[in-house]
Amino acid sequence: IHDWVYENLDESQFSLVGKICNIEVLKYLAGSDLTVNGSIEYLKRSGDGFYTHTETMGRTMMESICVGTPILATNVGGTPELFDECEHIGMMVSPQIKSLVQGFNQLPNILGKKVSFAPDYSWHHVFNSYEKLFTMKP
Repeated sequence: IHDWVYENLDESQFSLVGKICNIEVLKYLAGSDLTVNGSIEYLKRSGDGFYTHTETMGRTMMESICVGTPILATNVGGTPELFDECEHIGMMVSPQIKSLVQGFNQLPNILGKKVSFAPDYSWHHVFNSYEKLFTMKP
């Protein structure tokens, strides 16, 4: 996607900022028109076998939702679950460059819609939910 961005967009249309601290990440997310989460799935060796390595928690996507920034994301790992739980958070595409490019071409369909979400992703809510799970009696 890096090459596609440079070949197809004007430099005033994007920022590739590299590694920044968490507070700066939230500032960039809040000031952005879109968050792109182009995760893939791939086989990774572990001991005697392999496992599928992929997007798991989707922290950047959850942070984007919380600051109201739409998402263009690939359909891997836990991403479908996040899109099922939340309304109007963006667009999910298959994990190929061609699909991401097609998603970029459809951006007018998702930009301008208010991002909304029902679940409470605050640390307080999440840890209270975990506490309830682990303290339940069988």
